[in-house]
Amino acid sequence: MNRSANLFLLVIFLCFAQNALGGLLSFQVEADRATKALNCSRAKILPASSGMGALYGCIAGSAETVKLFINEAEDVGKVKNVKLMWNDWFVDVGYGKHADKKEATAFVKAFARLYAPNMEKKLIAIFFSNSNSTLEIGDNQIEFTYRRGSKIDERLFVLTPKAVLAVKEQVNNSSADEFCMCKVLVSKAVGYPESQLSGDGEPTQEAGYKSFMIKGRGKDLFFCEIHSNGRYKIKAALNGSFPFKYIAEGKF
Repeated sequence: MNRSANLFLLVIFLCFAQNALGGLLSFQVEADRATKALNCSRAKILPASSGMGALYGCIAGSAETVKLFINEAEDVGKVKNVKLMWNDWFVDVGYGKHADKKEATAFVKAFARLYAPNMEKKLIAIFFSNSNSTLEIGDNQIEFTYRRGSKIDERLFVLTPKAVLAVKEQVNNSSADEFCMCKVLVSKAVGYPESQLSGDGEPTQEAGYKSFMIKGRGKDLFFCEIHSNGRYKIKAALNGSFPFKYIAEGKF
């Protein structure tokens, strides 16, 4: 499925959701609401480009560790997702431990007022916990993920309209065979079993090919490219060593 087909499918779902679910989130309206709710003096919107929608961003804190982003869905004026992130330093690198926690708390409260006004205390408890969880709230899903790093705990809320999730599921289902084939090819190229490879199966359409990101052992990352001429290419960042380098190519 190429980008044009993906965009058409997305628009169909957006129209359906607007009629059946009472309307989706408008990108510009949500950007304006976020700026007001966060009292954000440094809000920015990056325009849509290269097949991607516009991006709203607001960053807070002396260490600039608290961030709220709103992603536009394929330049159609609707919200693809809203992300609230705090890079929680649990070691002191000059800003103190847990830098910007006050701002993180304020952003979570604002996020709750915007999207779950009756669940502020619950969202605060989830955000400052160390357990992943998912909430279904009206027409949206809110997912919390916690990742432990060597010095930083990443705490992340992602709000996604359910209609957008439905599009993603259909696109992934239509590309399932190609994703499975990519895992086989990557396994052969890198020399370890498919069971140690993972990914969400979501294709990214580029000029003349689509690609799948696949995670491997440790910090290994791969992109498997499916080209329109029946060929494939695999590039890798082994053990997290960037930039990516091509390690295999061939014909199906």
